[in-house]
Amino acid sequence: MRKAAAFMLVTALAMGLNGFEALTAADPPYRKAKTLSEAVRIVAMAVAQQHLDPELFDLLLTSGVYRRYAEEYMRP
Repeated sequence: MRKAAAFMLVTALAMGLNGFEALTAADPPYRKAKTLSEAVRIVAMAVAQQHLDPELFDLLLTSGVYRRYAEEYMRP
C-alpha cells in the first residue's frame, strides 16, 4: 500500500473512532453519554447518510473494537 493511501486509511479510521468515543464519553458536562447500542445506531445512521465509510464501520463491528472499548471505558 502506498504511503498516501495508508495515511488516508489511518486518518479515516481515527476520525471514525474519535466520533464513536465522543458519543460514549461520560465526561462532557453538557450531555449524558450514549449507551453502546445508541452509539452504534448513530454511527450506522451516519454511514447510511454517507458521512462515514461503510467499510470502516464494518471493520469497527467485525473486529470487536467497539466491544473492547466499551468494556474498558464505558460504565456498566
